[in-house]
Amino acid sequence: MEDLSDKAKARLLLLANDDFESAWRWGDDNPNVMAIYWSEFSVYGLGQNLEQVIEIGSSLLQAKRPSATIKLMLVYSHVRRRSIGESFVAILVQALEMLLKHQHQGTHHELNSYDLQSAFDHLESNRELVEVNKLIRLEWAYLPALGHDAVVPTLCQWLSETPEAFVGILSLAYKTDPKAPLEDDTEDSHSDDEASKARALRRTHCYSHGILRQGW
Repeated sequence: MEDLSDKAKARLLLLANDDFESAWRWGDDNPNVMAIYWSEFSVYGLGQNLEQVIEIGSSLLQAKRPSATIKLMLVYSHVRRRSIGESFVAILVQALEMLLKHQHQGTHHELNSYDLQSAFDHLESNRELVEVNKLIRLEWAYLPALGHDAVVPTLCQWLSETPEAFVGILSLAYKTDPKAPLEDDTEDSHSDDEASKARALRRTHCYSHGILRQGW
């Protein structure tokens, strides 16, 4: 293998998906090879009994591939259905946060609204492992991307228990000229984004089931 390029070495390692740990041990001394390896790593076809979900998820995050990380956790969550714990949830949260930061680079194209809703379903099912304020912020940030009848119970509960926040959401949703009170383009863009989220709240499960109907 010494005569091969780093890319060729990485692609040979990618073929060894039946013995990940041996490939990773060899790669410990070849950081450039492993950088290429993780940049091209596919989360599909890894077997129904994949045991290294956490290790692979962490490495995909380090390679700045949040969409692939989320896909991995969703595809193989059944393997860990009896032991989805703090590490699994932490990786999912980190991937969602990273995806928000890099969405302008098109890193979200691998995911659809069903994928994102499934990710939040996992977080909601393990709510005791997630900081509440962080989950509220993530559900709010992803609200437009979750599509019709989005299920965001932590956000909805917070709004139902925090009248001043709900009033603020209403004012955003119905502001006829969101640019009027603002002074610069950065604030204009932020206000438009927040208003779109406010309007998306009307399409959520908690609105359609009457939890947040009052005032709309």
